Amino acid sequence: MYAPPSGFFGYMDLNAKTGSHYMLGGATVEQVEFHDKLQIGADFILFYGFSYVYRRCLMKLSSFDDLDLCDDESFIRKVVTAGCKTIAVDDRDGSCLHVIHPASTSRCFSRYMIPAFMMPRTFPQYEGFPAFG
Repeated sequence: MYAPPSGFFGYMDLNAKTGSHYMLGGATVEQVEFHDKLQIGADFILFYGFSYVYRRCLMKLSSFDDLDLCDDESFIRKVVTAGCKTIAVDDRDGSCLHVIHPASTSRCFSRYMIPAFMMPRTFPQYEGFPAFG
């Protein structure tokens, strides 16, 4: 995860449902503690679709609705309801970058904070975030 407004660079561990996390939203970063009674649930991980990988045949079963928010959730709910198998895989190679823009309406949770100087080394093709206007 990368949040240009705050300069936060981090990693979301899909298997860490409890413990210390960073909550990112727009330009803010807060530390939160998840525990047995307040966990990051499987629904969050499943519906957090910035890194979906799926077979083309799923597009016949489900499509992304024209929504401003939660379009990934509506897509994957149809897939799950149809009985299709889903898995969550950790990205340990740094192949997917989730950019949190200043107008982001969803909260993101990063398990780890990575030094910002590692961002261009990990994602050398990232050229910045387009300006809103």
